[in-house]
Amino acid sequence: MKRKLFGFIMSCAFLFGLSAVSWGAVRPASAPTPANEATEVVCNTTIKWTGTDTTASDDVTYAIYLGTNESAPAYLGSIRTVSQDLTNPTFEYAPPVKLLPLTTYYWKIVTSDAYGNVANSPTWVFITGNTFPDNQYEPYPATDPSPDHGAVYVAKNAVLSWTGKDPNIIGGDTSVKLYYEVRLGTSLADMPIVTSSGKGGTISVNQYVPTSLAANTKYYWQVNSINSYGLRTNGPVWEFTVTHDPWNDPSGGASEGCSAASFAPLSLLLLAPLFLLRRK
Repeated sequence: MKRKLFGFIMSCAFLFGLSAVSWGAVRPASAPTPANEATEVVCNTTIKWTGTDTTASDDVTYAIYLGTNESAPAYLGSIRTVSQDLTNPTFEYAPPVKLLPLTTYYWKIVTSDAYGNVANSPTWVFITGNTFPDNQYEPYPATDPSPDHGAVYVAKNAVLSWTGKDPNIIGGDTSVKLYYEVRLGTSLADMPIVTSSGKGGTISVNQYVPTSLAANTKYYWQVNSINSYGLRTNGPVWEFTVTHDPWNDPSGGASEGCSAASFAPLSLLLLAPLFLLRRK
């Protein structure tokens, strides 16, 4: 009786062991498309990979990660499938995000099953080309403001300038034009549009000359980029303060609204005790 019970226990342990091995049957994804380190990849590419699972009817999930951050590509979505003892099935996924031209992308596939087993693929990389699909892209946000964000001692006749770029133009679409809408005001709640010479209250050059900046005043400004597709990207809000800089004053360091002569009486008063002491 003891021998039969021992045999039964060993048989159960053996079967449990086989079952445990089968639960760990997920394997890392392989055979990526685009191939690792591929270049000139079209912006509307579909990514593909090979998945392997040796357990019939195993519920397998493939999580797709893709982005420009090598250490942490963004999660895009998942594909669930039931394995049927297929050998090296191929899966494909169309990224829901627009890929930019001339950009390096990193991606990986994380495979998991219903038993909590996980297998990470290597992180693959590809670079998009400058050939453009039939997609339309929003402009990049404006950058490199002048005056610098947070600048003080800005002159009343300052020229506002910035850098604007558009991925459609970078990708070789010469028909695309880029325009700018400039907002300027003394509070975040009140930044009216100050450009009006171009399409829809925009300008096509990346600078603007304000006409009525006031001394000792903080200003907030924003540049919104709009391309000829009608797609826009609002830029960050920057700020600067119009303040006279006495160290940069050609008149000798006098503050704005004052003259050097206005300091003479005060200087004489400070020196008067010295003259009195010398007379004694």
